[in-house]
Amino acid sequence: MVYNFVESHFDDSFDGCYITDIIKDTIDSNSANIKQNFFISTPSRRKKEYMSSNDWKVLSEAEKLEYISSKIGRYNLMHSNITKMAETLFKTDQNKKASKKNNSGHFDSLEEAESQVKKNRAKFIECANIFIQECNIIKPKHLVVYGEDTEWALLRMLDIDAVRQNRKIVDLIENHIEIKHYSGVYSIANAIKEGQRLLHAVNHNQSAIAF
Repeated sequence: MVYNFVESHFDDSFDGCYITDIIKDTIDSNSANIKQNFFISTPSRRKKEYMSSNDWKVLSEAEKLEYISSKIGRYNLMHSNITKMAETLFKTDQNKKASKKNNSGHFDSLEEAESQVKKNRAKFIECANIFIQECNIIKPKHLVVYGEDTEWALLRMLDIDAVRQNRKIVDLIENHIEIKHYSGVYSIANAIKEGQRLLHAVNHNQSAIAF
């Protein structure tokens, strides 16, 4: 619906655009499982704060990582202790199994959970490297992110050395534009609103890093 709004206004800003997944080669109809397994937690809306892209740019790399970590939650897939993360993942899984929730019971042991954390860390790094390759090929002027969960997964990639060392990729991430995921756009009015916000951000080169 957002795309149709843009097209109906005869705007060519998105000619040649490309859509991709931030977490690749991972099939799960329940996004909560993806967030859980990759330790991507979206901050509460009540506690959400905004930092302008200009303010963000003056922070050092260490300050950026510290700020992101303080907002995203207890564990960081790239830096936290694997055993501690596995314990949390296993406990959460067991609680789901006990309450008989759907998509529960993935792990029969702590060792299985720890193995999965290691695999997910490796996959996340691989996803970041593919994302860099995609950007190098497509050379996008803007990066539009659908939904807060994807936004936080993207920001987590700033923890990866290959991403941090690529100034063009860091610039894209720092100046990304976040709009609602299409699953959260429930009406034509909301689609128009998101389309207007997207067009304004792209045409005026204005975006905010949302925390």
